[in-house]
Amino acid sequence: MAPAIEALGEHAGAMLRFHDARAALMDYFRASEELRWRVCHLWNKSDRLAQMVERLLNAGIGNFRSCADACAYLYAKQHNGCSFPGFGIWGDVFYGRSLSCGSRVDLWDSAAAPPFKRARGGKVRALQLLDRSLLRDVGVHALEFMAAVRKLPHFKPLWEKGKTFAGHPVESFYDGKLICCERRFKKLFLPASDLFASLPLCAHDGYDILLVLNRELPAAAGRHVLSFVA
Repeated sequence: MAPAIEALGEHAGAMLRFHDARAALMDYFRASEELRWRVCHLWNKSDRLAQMVERLLNAGIGNFRSCADACAYLYAKQHNGCSFPGFGIWGDVFYGRSLSCGSRVDLWDSAAAPPFKRARGGKVRALQLLDRSLLRDVGVHALEFMAAVRKLPHFKPLWEKGKTFAGHPVESFYDGKLICCERRFKKLFLPASDLFASLPLCAHDGYDILLVLNRELPAAAGRHVLSFVA
């Protein structure tokens, strides 16, 4: 009985790690889908901001996702094709239904008057706090997913260096070293964050921030703090 209980505990722990990784992946998909929608609808493709965001999202986490899928396959194979609670088969954990992330894009698409793009040569469009928070979430959840993948059962340290092994069903599942992929994502994320921080906030968000600050600070101090934020 004791070995069976112990085995059940190990299986539950493994499932928890798979669920944690998938949750981070879903959060990343949701934030990236919403950020891409806003960039496409609020800025021209030629804008520096739009180009930086597109490069960042294209760098993405595809190689880590493929490695996570390989871990799910290997775990199911070791356990005689076991099902994954909440998903069914191993292939649905990081692909399949994982593509449906329940973002707000459908709601924004159905709005009666979608935001317009600024005219070429016009002033830089002010950001909203939502835009900054979405970019932050993209970075946070991408790194969370990368860390979660490295904790999955059957993760191969050789994948960090771009190695595969014979007989694997997805032995060509990525195009480079995971370490390099993570480094490339961070290299693109930092300048994008700096650019977002350098652009002015829209007047409405600036006013809301000032109202909150004035509850705790003198008016002059609140305006001074707002100058660093907005």
